[in-house]
Amino acid sequence: MATRISLIRSVRQREERQQIGTFVTSYVRGLIEIERSCLLRLSAAARASGQIQIALNSVIRAQCLETIPSAEVSEEFANVLWLQKEEKLAVQFLKDLVHRAPLSDDNKQDLARKALWLSRLGTWTAEACIEKPTEIWDRYFDPSILLLERVQELDAKVDLNQATIYRECAMFAERQFHATLRSPDAIRWKVYVDRKRQEIEQRSVELLSNSDKLRKKTLESDQARARKLLQADSELFKKHNTLRETFLKQAMDMHSRCLQISDSFDNDSAIRFCSLWFANFDDESILECVKMALAKVPSRKLVFLAVS
Repeated sequence: MATRISLIRSVRQREERQQIGTFVTSYVRGLIEIERSCLLRLSAAARASGQIQIALNSVIRAQCLETIPSAEVSEEFANVLWLQKEEKLAVQFLKDLVHRAPLSDDNKQDLARKALWLSRLGTWTAEACIEKPTEIWDRYFDPSILLLERVQELDAKVDLNQATIYRECAMFAERQFHATLRSPDAIRWKVYVDRKRQEIEQRSVELLSNSDKLRKKTLESDQARARKLLQADSELFKKHNTLRETFLKQAMDMHSRCLQISDSFDNDSAIRFCSLWFANFDDESILECVKMALAKVPSRKLVFLAVS
Protein backbone atom coordinates (compact mmCIF):
# COMPACT_ATOMS: atom_id res chain seq x y z
CA MET A 1 0.00 0.00 0.00
CA ALA A 2 2.82 2.41 0.83
CA THR A 3 4.43 1.72 -2.56
CA ARG A 4 1.14 2.34 -4.32
CA ILE A 5 0.66 5.64 -2.48
CA SER A 6 4.19 6.71 -3.32
CA LEU A 7 3.69 6.00 -7.05
CA ILE A 8 0.36 7.81 -7.13
CA ARG A 9 1.80 10.82 -5.34
CA SER A 10 4.73 10.93 -7.75
CA VAL A 11 2.39 11.00 -10.77
CA ARG A 12 0.15 13.59 -9.12
CA GLN A 13 3.03 15.91 -8.32
CA ARG A 14 4.34 15.61 -11.87
CA GLU A 15 0.93 16.56 -13.26
CA GLU A 16 0.59 19.44 -10.80
CA ARG A 17 3.89 20.93 -11.95
CA GLN A 18 2.37 21.26 -15.41
CA GLN A 19 -0.76 22.83 -13.98
CA ILE A 20 -1.71 26.34 -15.13
CA GLY A 21 -2.84 28.59 -12.29
CA THR A 22 -5.25 27.06 -9.81
CA PHE A 23 -7.15 25.02 -12.38
CA VAL A 24 -7.20 21.33 -11.44
CA THR A 25 -7.81 18.82 -14.20
CA SER A 26 -10.14 15.89 -13.80
CA TYR A 27 -7.14 13.57 -14.10
CA VAL A 28 -5.42 15.20 -11.11
CA ARG A 29 -8.66 15.14 -9.13
CA GLY A 30 -8.92 11.44 -9.83
CA LEU A 31 -5.35 10.88 -8.63
CA ILE A 32 -6.06 12.86 -5.46
CA GLU A 33 -9.15 10.76 -4.79
CA ILE A 34 -7.23 7.51 -5.28
CA GLU A 35 -4.40 8.69 -3.04
CA ARG A 36 -6.86 9.77 -0.36
CA SER A 37 -8.63 6.38 -0.48
CA CYS A 38 -5.31 4.56 -0.20
CA LEU A 39 -4.28 6.68 2.78
CA LEU A 40 -7.57 5.92 4.53
CA ARG A 41 -7.15 2.19 3.92
CA LEU A 42 -3.59 2.40 5.22
CA SER A 43 -4.80 4.22 8.33
CA ALA A 44 -7.51 1.61 8.98
CA ALA A 45 -5.01 -1.23 8.52
CA ALA A 46 -2.54 0.49 10.85
CA ARG A 47 -5.25 0.91 13.49
CA ALA A 48 -6.15 -2.77 13.23
CA SER A 49 -2.52 -3.74 13.85
CA GLY A 50 -2.01 -1.22 16.65
CA GLN A 51 0.34 1.06 14.69
CA ILE A 52 -1.14 4.32 15.99
CA GLN A 53 1.53 6.68 14.66
CA ILE A 54 1.28 5.29 11.13
CA ALA A 55 -2.51 5.64 11.28
CA LEU A 56 -2.22 9.23 12.48
CA ASN A 57 0.31 10.18 9.81
CA SER A 58 -1.83 8.61 7.09
CA VAL A 59 -5.09 10.29 8.08
CA ILE A 60 -3.39 13.69 8.45
CA ARG A 61 -1.93 13.33 4.95
CA ALA A 62 -5.41 12.47 3.70
CA GLN A 63 -6.75 15.63 5.37
CA CYS A 64 -4.11 17.71 3.59
CA LEU A 65 -5.44 16.53 0.23
CA GLU A 66 -8.87 18.04 0.94
CA THR A 67 -10.05 21.62 0.88
CA ILE A 68 -13.39 20.70 2.47
CA PRO A 69 -13.23 17.89 5.08
CA SER A 70 -15.04 14.78 3.86
CA ALA A 71 -17.08 12.48 6.07
CA GLU A 72 -14.78 9.51 5.38
CA VAL A 73 -11.61 11.33 6.45
CA SER A 74 -13.30 12.92 9.48
CA GLU A 75 -14.62 9.54 10.61
CA GLU A 76 -11.20 7.93 10.29
CA PHE A 77 -9.59 10.81 12.18
CA ALA A 78 -12.08 10.33 15.03
CA ASN A 79 -11.24 6.60 15.10
CA VAL A 80 -7.52 7.38 15.33
CA LEU A 81 -8.11 9.88 18.14
CA TRP A 82 -10.05 7.24 20.06
CA LEU A 83 -7.25 4.73 19.60
CA GLN A 84 -4.82 7.33 20.95
CA LYS A 85 -6.88 7.48 24.17
CA GLU A 86 -8.09 10.98 23.33
CA GLU A 87 -11.61 9.95 24.32
CA LYS A 88 -13.22 13.35 24.88
CA LEU A 89 -11.67 14.82 21.73
CA ALA A 90 -12.73 11.81 19.65
CA VAL A 91 -16.30 11.98 20.97
CA GLN A 92 -16.53 15.71 20.28
CA PHE A 93 -15.09 15.30 16.78
CA LEU A 94 -17.62 12.57 15.96
CA LYS A 95 -20.45 14.68 17.41
CA ASP A 96 -19.46 17.55 15.12
CA LEU A 97 -19.41 15.15 12.19
CA VAL A 98 -22.93 13.91 12.99
CA HIS A 99 -24.27 17.46 13.27
CA ARG A 100 -22.79 18.75 10.01
CA ALA A 101 -23.38 15.62 7.92
CA PRO A 102 -26.10 15.95 5.24
CA LEU A 103 -29.14 13.80 5.90
CA SER A 104 -31.83 12.88 3.40
CA ASP A 105 -34.89 10.87 4.42
CA ASP A 106 -34.72 9.01 1.11
CA ASN A 107 -30.97 8.38 1.01
CA LYS A 108 -30.22 4.96 2.45
CA GLN A 109 -26.46 5.56 2.64
CA ASP A 110 -26.83 8.84 4.56
CA LEU A 111 -29.24 7.28 7.04
CA ALA A 112 -27.13 4.15 7.55
CA ARG A 113 -23.94 6.16 8.01
CA LYS A 114 -25.51 8.45 10.60
CA ALA A 115 -27.02 5.46 12.42
CA LEU A 116 -23.56 3.89 12.64
CA TRP A 117 -22.01 7.13 13.90
CA LEU A 118 -24.67 7.52 16.57
CA SER A 119 -24.23 3.96 17.84
CA ARG A 120 -20.46 4.46 17.94
CA LEU A 121 -20.96 7.73 19.82
CA GLY A 122 -23.07 5.85 22.35
CA THR A 123 -20.39 3.19 22.83
CA TRP A 124 -17.57 5.72 23.11
CA THR A 125 -19.49 8.00 25.47
CA ALA A 126 -20.32 5.07 27.72
CA GLU A 127 -16.70 3.83 27.80
CA ALA A 128 -15.42 7.35 28.53
CA CYS A 129 -18.10 7.80 31.26
CA ILE A 130 -18.98 11.23 29.88
CA GLU A 131 -22.79 11.00 30.22
CA LYS A 132 -25.35 9.05 32.22
CA PRO A 133 -26.45 5.65 30.82
CA THR A 134 -30.08 6.69 30.36
CA GLU A 135 -29.00 9.86 28.54
CA ILE A 136 -26.66 7.87 26.31
CA TRP A 137 -29.47 5.52 25.29
CA ASP A 138 -31.94 8.34 24.61
CA ARG A 139 -29.42 10.58 22.83
CA TYR A 140 -27.50 8.07 20.70
CA PHE A 141 -28.70 4.46 20.64
CA ASP A 142 -32.43 5.10 20.36
CA PRO A 143 -32.07 7.57 17.43
CA SER A 144 -29.64 5.13 15.81
CA ILE A 145 -32.22 2.34 15.95
CA LEU A 146 -34.93 4.61 14.51
CA LEU A 147 -32.66 5.55 11.61
CA LEU A 148 -31.87 1.89 11.03
CA GLU A 149 -35.56 1.05 10.88
CA ARG A 150 -35.95 3.78 8.26
CA VAL A 151 -33.08 2.24 6.26
CA GLN A 152 -34.77 -1.17 6.36
CA GLU A 153 -38.00 0.39 5.10
CA LEU A 154 -36.16 1.79 2.09
CA ASP A 155 -34.21 -1.38 1.38
CA ALA A 156 -34.68 -4.81 2.95
CA LYS A 157 -31.11 -5.80 2.07
CA VAL A 158 -28.98 -6.18 5.20
CA ASP A 159 -25.31 -5.31 5.49
CA LEU A 160 -22.82 -5.83 8.30
CA ASN A 161 -23.15 -2.25 9.58
CA GLN A 162 -26.79 -2.82 10.50
CA ALA A 163 -25.95 -5.91 12.54
CA THR A 164 -23.03 -4.03 14.11
CA ILE A 165 -25.35 -1.25 15.28
CA TYR A 166 -27.73 -3.72 16.93
CA ARG A 167 -24.74 -5.47 18.45
CA GLU A 168 -23.36 -2.24 19.96
CA CYS A 169 -26.80 -1.35 21.34
CA ALA A 170 -27.14 -4.83 22.86
CA MET A 171 -23.70 -4.78 24.46
CA PHE A 172 -24.30 -1.33 25.98
CA ALA A 173 -27.68 -2.35 27.43
CA GLU A 174 -26.25 -5.63 28.75
CA ARG A 175 -23.33 -3.90 30.46
CA GLN A 176 -25.66 -1.37 32.06
CA PHE A 177 -27.98 -4.16 33.22
CA HIS A 178 -25.14 -5.97 34.97
CA ALA A 179 -23.79 -2.72 36.45
CA THR A 180 -27.25 -1.88 37.81
CA LEU A 181 -27.70 -5.41 39.12
CA ARG A 182 -24.36 -5.27 41.02
CA SER A 183 -24.87 -1.74 42.28
CA PRO A 184 -24.41 -1.45 46.08
CA ASP A 185 -27.21 1.13 46.08
CA ALA A 186 -29.76 -1.59 45.32
CA ILE A 187 -28.75 -3.63 48.36
CA ARG A 188 -28.69 -0.53 50.55
CA TRP A 189 -32.14 0.64 49.48
CA LYS A 190 -33.60 -2.83 49.95
CA VAL A 191 -32.17 -3.00 53.48
CA TYR A 192 -33.49 0.49 54.25
CA VAL A 193 -36.97 -0.37 52.97
CA ASP A 194 -37.17 -3.68 54.88
CA ARG A 195 -35.82 -2.12 58.05
CA LYS A 196 -38.22 0.85 57.86
CA ARG A 197 -41.21 -1.41 57.31
CA GLN A 198 -40.33 -3.49 60.37
CA GLU A 199 -39.84 -0.32 62.37
CA ILE A 200 -43.27 1.03 61.31
CA GLU A 201 -44.98 -2.27 62.13
CA GLN A 202 -43.41 -2.42 65.59
CA ARG A 203 -44.32 1.21 66.28
CA SER A 204 -47.91 0.56 65.14
CA VAL A 205 -48.22 -2.24 67.68
CA GLU A 206 -46.80 0.01 70.39
CA LEU A 207 -49.24 2.82 69.47
CA LEU A 208 -52.20 0.49 69.89
CA SER A 209 -51.08 -0.72 73.31
CA ASN A 210 -49.80 2.61 74.70
CA SER A 211 -52.17 4.84 76.71
CA ASP A 212 -49.66 7.53 77.69
CA LYS A 213 -50.67 10.64 75.69
CA LEU A 214 -47.22 12.22 75.70
CA ARG A 215 -45.54 8.98 74.66
CA LYS A 216 -48.25 8.37 72.05
CA LYS A 217 -47.70 11.83 70.55
CA THR A 218 -43.95 11.16 70.28
CA LEU A 219 -44.61 7.78 68.65
CA GLU A 220 -47.01 9.32 66.12
CA SER A 221 -44.44 11.95 65.19
CA ASP A 222 -41.75 9.29 64.76
CA GLN A 223 -44.19 7.17 62.75
CA ALA A 224 -44.97 10.01 60.34
CA ARG A 225 -41.27 10.67 59.83
CA ALA A 226 -40.59 6.96 59.26
CA ARG A 227 -43.37 6.75 56.67
CA LYS A 228 -41.86 9.66 54.71
CA LEU A 229 -38.43 8.01 54.76
CA LEU A 230 -39.98 4.70 53.68
CA GLN A 231 -41.73 6.40 50.79
CA ALA A 232 -38.50 8.10 49.64
CA ASP A 233 -36.44 4.89 49.88
CA SER A 234 -39.19 2.88 48.17
CA GLU A 235 -39.23 5.34 45.25
CA LEU A 236 -35.46 5.05 44.86
CA PHE A 237 -35.62 1.25 45.03
CA LYS A 238 -38.48 1.17 42.53
CA LYS A 239 -36.60 3.50 40.18
CA HIS A 240 -33.53 1.25 40.38
CA ASN A 241 -35.57 -1.87 39.61
CA THR A 242 -37.27 -0.15 36.69
CA LEU A 243 -33.90 0.85 35.28
CA ARG A 244 -32.59 -2.71 35.66
CA GLU A 245 -35.68 -4.12 33.96
CA THR A 246 -35.47 -1.56 31.12
CA PHE A 247 -31.83 -2.35 30.32
CA LEU A 248 -32.56 -6.09 30.49
CA LYS A 249 -35.39 -5.77 27.97
CA GLN A 250 -33.31 -3.55 25.70
CA ALA A 251 -30.40 -6.00 25.75
CA MET A 252 -32.61 -8.97 24.88
CA ASP A 253 -34.43 -7.04 22.15
CA MET A 254 -31.19 -5.84 20.52
CA HIS A 255 -29.55 -9.28 20.67
CA SER A 256 -32.63 -10.80 19.03
CA ARG A 257 -32.59 -8.18 16.25
CA CYS A 258 -28.90 -8.82 15.67
CA LEU A 259 -29.59 -12.56 15.37
CA GLN A 260 -32.59 -11.90 13.15
CA ILE A 261 -30.86 -9.90 10.42
CA SER A 262 -27.33 -11.32 10.34
CA ASP A 263 -25.21 -14.41 10.97
CA SER A 264 -22.12 -12.36 11.87
CA PHE A 265 -22.56 -12.55 15.65
CA ASP A 266 -24.46 -15.84 15.99
CA ASN A 267 -22.12 -17.59 18.41
CA ASP A 268 -21.78 -14.82 20.98
CA SER A 269 -25.15 -13.08 20.69
CA ALA A 270 -27.12 -16.33 20.94
CA ILE A 271 -25.28 -17.31 24.11
CA ARG A 272 -25.67 -13.84 25.62
CA PHE A 273 -29.38 -13.78 24.79
CA CYS A 274 -29.96 -17.18 26.42
CA SER A 275 -27.86 -16.25 29.45
CA LEU A 276 -29.98 -13.16 30.09
CA TRP A 277 -33.14 -15.17 29.54
CA PHE A 278 -32.26 -18.07 31.83
CA ALA A 279 -30.75 -15.86 34.56
CA ASN A 280 -34.09 -14.03 34.80
CA PHE A 281 -36.35 -16.97 34.02
CA ASP A 282 -38.65 -16.33 37.00
CA ASP A 283 -39.01 -12.60 36.30
CA GLU A 284 -42.60 -12.23 35.09
CA SER A 285 -42.03 -8.63 34.01
CA ILE A 286 -39.92 -9.74 31.03
CA LEU A 287 -42.11 -12.61 29.78
CA GLU A 288 -43.66 -10.54 27.00
CA CYS A 289 -40.25 -9.21 25.97
CA VAL A 290 -38.83 -12.75 25.81
CA LYS A 291 -41.81 -13.91 23.75
CA MET A 292 -41.37 -11.11 21.20
CA ALA A 293 -37.59 -11.59 21.08
CA LEU A 294 -37.85 -15.34 20.50
CA ALA A 295 -40.26 -14.73 17.64
CA LYS A 296 -37.54 -12.74 15.84
CA VAL A 297 -34.71 -15.25 16.31
CA PRO A 298 -34.51 -18.03 13.67
CA SER A 299 -34.90 -21.37 15.43
CA ARG A 300 -31.72 -22.76 13.85
CA LYS A 301 -29.68 -20.25 15.86
CA LEU A 302 -30.90 -21.74 19.14
CA VAL A 303 -30.49 -25.38 18.14
CA PHE A 304 -27.52 -25.71 20.52
CA LEU A 305 -30.04 -25.68 23.39
CA ALA A 306 -31.32 -29.08 22.23
CA VAL A 307 -27.85 -30.65 22.32
CA SER A 308 -27.30 -32.64 25.50
